[in-house]
Amino acid sequence: MKSTVLFGSSYVERLRRSCNGDLGTPGTTIVCGRGGLRTDRMHQPTLQKALEAGADVAFIHVGGNDIEADSRPRAIFNRIVSLVETMHGSGITRVWVAEILTRGLFRAPGLTKDVFEKQRLKISTLLFKKYGSDFVQFRDMRYPVDYLPDLVHLQTRETSSTNTVMKKYASRIRRCIWSS
Repeated sequence: MKSTVLFGSSYVERLRRSCNGDLGTPGTTIVCGRGGLRTDRMHQPTLQKALEAGADVAFIHVGGNDIEADSRPRAIFNRIVSLVETMHGSGITRVWVAEILTRGLFRAPGLTKDVFEKQRLKISTLLFKKYGSDFVQFRDMRYPVDYLPDLVHLQTRETSSTNTVMKKYASRIRRCIWSS
């Protein structure tokens, strides 16, 4: 049985809470999520937990919190690549990298939706070129419909007629893990 580590910011942490840490995949799943996680100021205890987990495969979702009005997409991309290389160096054989999802609320001075989107799309293009089939897109996430009122986080509310967006998010990650 393969063991998996999920590593990332609030999306990963909220996923852990929504499924009580059980993603329904074979083997062990270790969830290392932290709200506000940035690649330029990596929270070392969270990273160490991921690296010391001894996982076979990893899914990472980082980079969105790094985007600021004057940030450079290439620098954010390089830090994500460095993180993937660090994970490979710890013995993880395969790492899936998630695209940076859109959002609508920006606390960083001068950051607007247009600036965020331009940088997000540039980073995603670079990641897709580098990782190909190990780059995970979420094309069915609809903004702002699938987001909480804060316009940053994915909707977690359940209704009887539809799956939550968080279930879609979990399903996409499960498909990656099952495919390996």
